[in-house]
Amino acid sequence: MKSNNVGSGETGYSEQYDALVADAFGGSFLLPHQQLGVLALPTNPSNTQTLTLDINGTNVVFTFVTSIGATAGNVKIGANAAATAANLLALLENPQTTTANGVALSSANQQLSVFCGYALNGTSLTIYSQNNATYAPLTSFTASTTATSGTWTANTMALYVEPGSYYIGTTLVKYAGGNTPTFTAPSSHPRIDIVTLDSSGTLAVTTGTEASSPVAPSYPANKIVVCEVFHELSETIIRDWNDGTQGYISNDSRPELAPPYISAASQVATGLFIPWISSIAQGDVMYVNNTPAWTRLPAGSAGQVLTTQGASANPSWSNPPAGFHGAGTANGSNYSSTSASYADVDATNLKITLTGLTVGGFLYFRVYAHAFWAGSGTKTNGLALRDTSNSTIIAGLNVTNSETILDTQFIYKIQSATTVISLQLISDGTNAATVYNQNHFDTANQAAPWFVVTALS
Repeated sequence: MKSNNVGSGETGYSEQYDALVADAFGGSFLLPHQQLGVLALPTNPSNTQTLTLDINGTNVVFTFVTSIGATAGNVKIGANAAATAANLLALLENPQTTTANGVALSSANQQLSVFCGYALNGTSLTIYSQNNATYAPLTSFTASTTATSGTWTANTMALYVEPGSYYIGTTLVKYAGGNTPTFTAPSSHPRIDIVTLDSSGTLAVTTGTEASSPVAPSYPANKIVVCEVFHELSETIIRDWNDGTQGYISNDSRPELAPPYISAASQVATGLFIPWISSIAQGDVMYVNNTPAWTRLPAGSAGQVLTTQGASANPSWSNPPAGFHGAGTANGSNYSSTSASYADVDATNLKITLTGLTVGGFLYFRVYAHAFWAGSGTKTNGLALRDTSNSTIIAGLNVTNSETILDTQFIYKIQSATTVISLQLISDGTNAATVYNQNHFDTANQAAPWFVVTALS
């Protein structure tokens, strides 16, 4: 979501404020921060015991009380330590609001308290910096408490990561927020670490290698990377920005900015993608087996056809039925003949034998060729596609001494179960009849002679 800007002097309406809050909420998903430390309140405080936050040199005091009263910073002691800690968190997050469980801070202390962020886990309160590269109002911080069994443990060598939801493959993880392990300063050269979250919501650190110009470790599969952290020699703080001396968050790598790497089919919802099939090769065909799962049918032999075995079986390659189809294409050479009998134009490439045909059935033909006769006048059917088994002209072309073209398609009734088809020439015994491997008078047209035949059911 992106909220609309409110211009100078304009009235801000509640929906605009709500949109702004939504922007901030979305932007804070899994956002890492410089940690300041952890306040532990394992037992309920006694009346008038205090928590003091020293923010930029000013003490902001919270007093635990059994009766709320009207003193700024009062926090109502609850039924147990967890309830009291929840009352404290409510006042820290809304320091301008007085409720039955907390009294609003002074205006000055309200401003100071929002320089920090607060996260509660049971009775442990993590406090972290809200500074960033463009606005860093928090310059110093410490804390202390007089609460029974309460302790403040400063830790500026860790990060706090805000709550957020993310996916690892098909697993939705709702992360509640938490602290990273404590980082260690490098010993000889700078170093870059990465902070990761896995499918169980475990926040971890992958330590990089120290170098004069360090690089981040490789991003791991099946985890999301929250951020990269640059470590300086002798650092004592991990900041939200680079101040030139301390360690800092050097790269925001959260998944809303860069989608997580998908390394296995198990990370993807079933049916969303077709998974990669190993050992594939040119000519393979993909199909679904009885698992059901995508698999491959290795390429068949030249001339085989893909045959379905029905809805409950896998497809396979098979040889075409005899007489199913045929084709011929010239070898690229011109052919001439003076024979007074029909002669094959190309017995290897323009002559085929069809077997297993059904007498009375039909064949479909498509044929193309350029021909020329050196004699005068016209040679009737000088070029012909013939059924030589039955001495029948299937399609003929009257050839003249001006190049003519045979370009036609037709249906032919089958006369015998075995039929030999050939493109042939006939002349007068003296003058040559020629079939060209291209248009003789227009060499830009490189069409060599060819034909195809298909048995019709």
